[in-house]
Amino acid sequence: MRKIVIFLICLMPLCLSAVQWGALRHYTEGAEREGKPIGERFLLRQVLEGKPIRVDLRYNDANKGPKYKEMISAAYAQWFSEPARLIRRAGREEEFADVLPLLERGIKVQFADEGEEADIRIYIEPLKQVRQTSAKNLGYFSLESFPEIHVPEDRVLLGLVTRGRYNLPSIILHEIGHSLGLSDQYQGAYNSDAIYSSQETRQSVMKSSNKLTCDDADGIINLIDITRGTSRGSMAGWRSLCKRSGLYNSYRDIYYVNGIPFRPHFSYVITPLSQGEKWQLNEYKDGRLRNQYVWSWAEEPLPVFDELEETVIQRDYGGRPERARGRGGEDIYYFYSYTYDEITKLTVSGGYVQRVDMERNKRTYNNILQKEEDLRYKTRYFAKGEKMAGLTVARPLQRPEGKEGYLVYQEGISRNGVDLSIILQFNDKGEEIERSITPADAPAKYFIDPVVLQKAGHGKVSAAGPEGAVTKSLEESLRREAFNAKVQELKDWYLRQ
Repeated sequence: MRKIVIFLICLMPLCLSAVQWGALRHYTEGAEREGKPIGERFLLRQVLEGKPIRVDLRYNDANKGPKYKEMISAAYAQWFSEPARLIRRAGREEEFADVLPLLERGIKVQFADEGEEADIRIYIEPLKQVRQTSAKNLGYFSLESFPEIHVPEDRVLLGLVTRGRYNLPSIILHEIGHSLGLSDQYQGAYNSDAIYSSQETRQSVMKSSNKLTCDDADGIINLIDITRGTSRGSMAGWRSLCKRSGLYNSYRDIYYVNGIPFRPHFSYVITPLSQGEKWQLNEYKDGRLRNQYVWSWAEEPLPVFDELEETVIQRDYGGRPERARGRGGEDIYYFYSYTYDEITKLTVSGGYVQRVDMERNKRTYNNILQKEEDLRYKTRYFAKGEKMAGLTVARPLQRPEGKEGYLVYQEGISRNGVDLSIILQFNDKGEEIERSITPADAPAKYFIDPVVLQKAGHGKVSAAGPEGAVTKSLEESLRREAFNAKVQELKDWYLRQ
């Protein structure tokens, strides 16, 4: 099973904000593709079902057991009680009437005896042991095989290391946020969902605050909504519980639509429907939904490897393109997720989607270097036949001048998987060093237009008799030639990026 380790906190003197709230990247994993419940592997779902959280607590100092249990119970309780308090303080009880009773009911915690079943293990151990996964750790949440939280017991050493900035209750509060499904908020964190996350310069216990804030309240409400499938405020969204005051008075109100955040300057939100069979564009003005469009794929899309010349006709507050016009009159829309510099570009013509381009950063394990590194992914989706196809290039951010990286080409993308997958890996000179093809017999069965076969003089293929066998062999040869030409086309495109 893939390892998921979420680190607690940035130890630099200044931890600049990356996102205001975020669900962990793995929170929605398998929900659409495999039909699994959202948040299946996290504890919030069972809380929403009215079940207690059973904790297997492990520690060294027997005298501190009651104190540790009190800290953990209080931390879980705060994640619901503080949002409820902020809702009532803002006088918005009616707006949150569906979730307020749930929040005020709270989270029940039970501590399992030795040998009893539990939902999560919490280790309170020496700081040196906590830091075995990373020299900068003050604590971490792991979902490798079973949910676990590891936090330090060394009060004096912890105070020295953090200069008194963090204590055990705040570290436990942060890690429990992870166990519910929330991600880190500080710069350099790579564990937020690309869609269910946002950016602000405010404080959060999932960033560097010692206590829960309005940002955390926004986060837990959004997490509850996407877990239960609630569309709060419909497509108009709901306003953040954070007030515009003091340092943040220059910021306009933030709204959330189905867990997706936007500010009034946001013009477009692009989302795939039915595993990319259709694409939806929501258009906003002054922070409110104005129009909604749903488009299917064009039967004859633009040439895959051609780059479209475009003229920008609308920019956002930062000067980035929001809308452009292609040379052939295509309408081009941009959507920016502020997490990991993610960009989605939707190209539409004649009421149909021509292509969808995406860019994002992601931390990936490099098998050659035997370490994790940050890659820049560029993906282009387009229609091929009746299904969607995709083309992805990934290259290291730390070595932009080289040609090292890999390319993934997929045809027949659907809920059940893909019909064809070609993966090519390159060294820093741009030379192919590894190739993976699925299924293995794809070259011999690669699609060729029947008209092309007829022009080649091979007509219909018959398996009967020697003549039929020869004809079939020649057809297979033609298919392999076409497949190799496709691979060469992919390699040429990769080197141009």
